[in-house]
Amino acid sequence: MSHVGLQAAEPGSGTFVMTEDDFLRAGRFLRQFAGVKLDASKKTLVYARLTKRLRAVGLRSFSDYFDHIESDEGGKERVYAISQLTTHVTKFFREEHHFATLASAVVPSLLEAARKGERVRIWSAGCSSGEEPYSIGMTILEADPRAADYDLRILATDIDPLTVAVGREGLYADSLLADIPRDRRQKFFERQTGEVSAVCGQLRRLVAFKTLNLLQADDWPMRFPMDVVFCRNTVIYFDQPAQERVWARMSSRIKSGGYLFIGHSERVSENFKSTFALKGTTTYVRQ
Repeated sequence: MSHVGLQAAEPGSGTFVMTEDDFLRAGRFLRQFAGVKLDASKKTLVYARLTKRLRAVGLRSFSDYFDHIESDEGGKERVYAISQLTTHVTKFFREEHHFATLASAVVPSLLEAARKGERVRIWSAGCSSGEEPYSIGMTILEADPRAADYDLRILATDIDPLTVAVGREGLYADSLLADIPRDRRQKFFERQTGEVSAVCGQLRRLVAFKTLNLLQADDWPMRFPMDVVFCRNTVIYFDQPAQERVWARMSSRIKSGGYLFIGHSERVSENFKSTFALKGTTTYVRQ
């Protein structure tokens, strides 16, 4: 059995060693439970993050750890493993051109419909710790401060319940708000003790957070088709068959004329080019 050369001393219990088979097993686990492909360049990262979990649960080997998280009894720890092995890069108003398009080309018609009593639904798929859905909400509230009083809501989902809990709590360090203009911060965040601010009531009312595995779920939770979907920098981590399944499901969940925003490095599969028409930089409209 070959070693990948990754090991570290653990006080009182010898040394953790990650073998090539251990790393391959990490890849199989992540693909099975999250649909995410694990690149070979991530060996050091995987080792460092899972070593913390071995220490936390008191196991002596990666093999024992994978046996545990793949068992029926390992469901709780499986959540932590997926959280450690998936990417959570996010920020408020990331890829700002999408929010400019949302404000100018999408929000006016959505608000017109909402003011008439129509249902309006927006989905942030892969919401991480909440910065994206709250950015969507701020964009809407800047156009109409009464938006939360209408039948207009933002569904925010992510595979990782730990980051979903952060978004639901709505507390952010000042360092995470540094790029938001001061007037916008004052309008949508309330200063707490220390260097932390809380999402204000109207913005919080707009967003509902739920845990959702896009690939594992038998069905997605939305009862009505979506007017807008943000699914950015998420599908890119899936293998090709998984990407095809997501685009197929997505195409059935977005209204005709509804918008799909994806990440700057992503493209909708060629098989769905007749379904989603490109309308701008990584911005599509459902045909």
